[in-house]
Amino acid sequence: MANSPTVNLTLTGSGTAGDPFILTAHAVVSMSELADVNDPAGPAVGEAPVWNGSAWVFGKPAVATEFELAAADDDVDEAAPTEKEG
Repeated sequence: MANSPTVNLTLTGSGTAGDPFILTAHAVVSMSELADVNDPAGPAVGEAPVWNGSAWVFGKPAVATEFELAAADDDVDEAAPTEKEG
């Protein structure tokens, strides 16, 4: 296990049942370094990688519709603690 110019790896824990190993990685990559984005022009201000139906390109992110936001809200874990009204 070793760091690279774009990824810093950190291993914590002793490897026991009470203190398991935890491996974390912190990556720093510029938008123009994303190899899976097929857009030679590179990103403009405000653009993000978006799927155009056949490839990743840089473009304006889609705005979520009210229906999509409601569907995402339905996925919230009902067992999660909530703030009690007082």
